[in-house]
This record gives sequence, C-alpha cells and structure tokens, in this order.
Amino acid sequence: LDFTGGIFLCEFIVTFIFVSVILSIKYHNGANDLLINATAIGLTLFMCIIISGGISGGCVNPAIGLV
Repeated sequence: LDFTGGIFLCEFIVTFIFVSVILSIKYHNGANDLLINATAIGLTLFMCIIISGGISGGCVNPAIGLV
C-alpha cells in the first residue's frame, strides 16, 4: 500500500467514524438534549481531525485522499 492508499484509508475510516457518530446520535437522541448532541459531535470531529491530521492534513473527506 503506497502513501496515497494510506491517506485514502485513513480518511475513509475517520469519515466513517464521524458519520456513524452523527447518525447514532440522531437515531438515539433525536432532537432531545441539543447541547449534549452538539458537544458529542464537535468532540468527535475534533478527535477525527487530531487523528488524521498527521497523515492527511485533517480533512475529513475521503475524496481528498484520491487526489
């Protein structure tokens, strides 16, 4: 796996985690506890950027890894 494939894989995994957290919060909480939902989504995005920052620059978009 070359470096471009590693960037794509990193972006794909981080985007999957981010989207699955958003969908699980939407499914389980709905419109209740808006502050907690926003905090959880914001912290997830922050951690995704921190994790992928050294590999791909922290852009949570798998299409960037293909370019």
